[in-house]
Amino acid sequence: MDEQPIEPAPKPRRGAKVATILVAFGVFALAIAVFAVPALRLSGDPTVAPQAVASTSYPAPPPTGTWILFPAEASSGKGSGMEVVALTNLPDGTLVRTGESVYGPQVGEPDTQGYGCCSAVKGGSVVVGVGNQTCYGLVGDIGNSAGFAVTITASPEPDIFAHSVPFGGTYEPRTQPDDVLQLLGDHFQYLQGDQVRDLEGGPGKELVATSQNYTWSEPQCGDEFPLWGGADCQPERGQLQGDTLKDAMGEVMGALTQARMCEFWGLELTEEAAAAHPWPAFSAEWRAWYTDPPKDFSDANSDAAWDNPPVTWEVSGRDGDAYLVDVTDHGTPILQLRIEPLPDYCPGCSKNVVPFWGVTDWTFLG
Repeated sequence: MDEQPIEPAPKPRRGAKVATILVAFGVFALAIAVFAVPALRLSGDPTVAPQAVASTSYPAPPPTGTWILFPAEASSGKGSGMEVVALTNLPDGTLVRTGESVYGPQVGEPDTQGYGCCSAVKGGSVVVGVGNQTCYGLVGDIGNSAGFAVTITASPEPDIFAHSVPFGGTYEPRTQPDDVLQLLGDHFQYLQGDQVRDLEGGPGKELVATSQNYTWSEPQCGDEFPLWGGADCQPERGQLQGDTLKDAMGEVMGALTQARMCEFWGLELTEEAAAAHPWPAFSAEWRAWYTDPPKDFSDANSDAAWDNPPVTWEVSGRDGDAYLVDVTDHGTPILQLRIEPLPDYCPGCSKNVVPFWGVTDWTFLG
């Protein structure tokens, strides 16, 4: 690539440090300030971006200006998540905000949005991890996402979010490194390119890049019941609690509608019931119930007590101190639980401790 004449750089903010910056970045630092050479050479590590862009999974970079490039496809991340590795010629160390929009069944208005600060440009790239929020949904709506998109924003003040600070504590928002400001300007005023826009309500510029819509790897959540629990579920150190049966059933219904069955077995059954139904057999029995016929609680509309239809519960009888509780779906009983108060579960607990409850038996209905 032929060298083009270098125009004088704008006067730096700190004259004492600019010599170090120019030595470290050579013509790349000057190029960022005046955009007189192709932008591909502006990466903090100029050997990273050209090699990656040579791959057909990334578009060609613009000839000038500052840019962020997104790949054609996302890659698998941790668990059910995905990763997007974006390339950029922003200086290494630039702090950026990352955001993700996770869609429901239709691409459009996202079901969930998330934003965070801050990731730093490293080796000419930014890695954005995205979690599939539908994996935490209700049974019948798990893994029901049409995809996701990510946004990366580079601005002179990256940390614009409100933070919770303990009483008497302090919080200092993260700021751009001095060497980045030397190159891009105190207000990022040296940024240029199609992804650059003026800051709202103040001097300066920011770079905002939004990806295409990506699809998830299939199966989206790895398991049709991702919150179920592994093959070696262990009992919890504790027991179901609630001031009233309604409070206790709110916890039970939450676990059932999300198929959090290790939690249900290890915390909400009594110790005796869990011992009588070892986890492997319990897991197989309940998985058969969830899948034949397939349960669908996606239209549930309830508060913490789960006493609103169409998916709710009601007391259908008593057996001594125990309650017989029917779980109903659109008015049809699908499950009966036997749940008992456990006044003697914690004899050493004070009277102020929330009462204990336990599921001791169940019957699949319908």
